[in-house]
Amino acid sequence: MSIEEIIEELQNHASWLEMIGGRDAQKELKAVNAAIALLRTHPEAQTNEPLTLEELRKMDGQPVWVKAPGVSNDISGRWVIVEGVDLEDRTIYTRGDFSCHDYGAVWLAYLRPPKED
Repeated sequence: MSIEEIIEELQNHASWLEMIGGRDAQKELKAVNAAIALLRTHPEAQTNEPLTLEELRKMDGQPVWVKAPGVSNDISGRWVIVEGVDLEDRTIYTRGDFSCHDYGAVWLAYLRPPKED
């Protein structure tokens, strides 16, 4: 089951608990709603669209998954630590000797590997 499917099932259960009412149902409803809120924070419940250069500028010292679309994942898909972003040159500088030049055309960065990886 995916995170979204689990959330949907819990929401159905919450609706049922609201219908039956009562003290025990309210107590369980509170727990179900807390579980839904927690699941919504799970990384797989969040979109994984390519990050913008502005978003990457705020991520110094944090890991991102970079890849060159159309290039084998064995070659281009990898985790890097963001060390800086040059907006004018559209370049992500990473810890070590690796840089992603021409961001958006040649390279994309994500919070986690895209599903097809």
